[in-house]
Amino acid sequence: MNKTLEKILIISVLSYEFWSHKVMCWLVPVMLIFLFISDLLLINYHQVYFFLFILQLIFCLLSLLGFLFSLFKINIPLVSLVYYYIVTILVLLIGLSKFLFKKHTLYLGFNSTININVSRISHIIFISF
Repeated sequence: MNKTLEKILIISVLSYEFWSHKVMCWLVPVMLIFLFISDLLLINYHQVYFFLFILQLIFCLLSLLGFLFSLFKINIPLVSLVYYYIVTILVLLIGLSKFLFKKHTLYLGFNSTININVSRISHIIFISF
């Protein structure tokens, strides 16, 4: 195989991995919020938006039901899955807001919390790619 073709394939695979596993992980919660708001604003314009909004409400109600079931130690797989997905989205939003407002701390182990300069770390991460 040609060396340049190998490099192109390696770069394309690495860029796919970077975008799908690093960047999109942080953007999905923001996109879900925009999707919910846009469906709410477009609900009167077409039935598709109304249907999507109802599906999103059902999804949110399932997560609330999953929260209530978790309090009573009841496990229904579909409801628990939706609940844990929403909890993951909320944790990602909290992490993203802490990163953007530079209130991020790094926990390394028992009783050792280190405040880090987020702009310095992001600069180091940027240089490594």
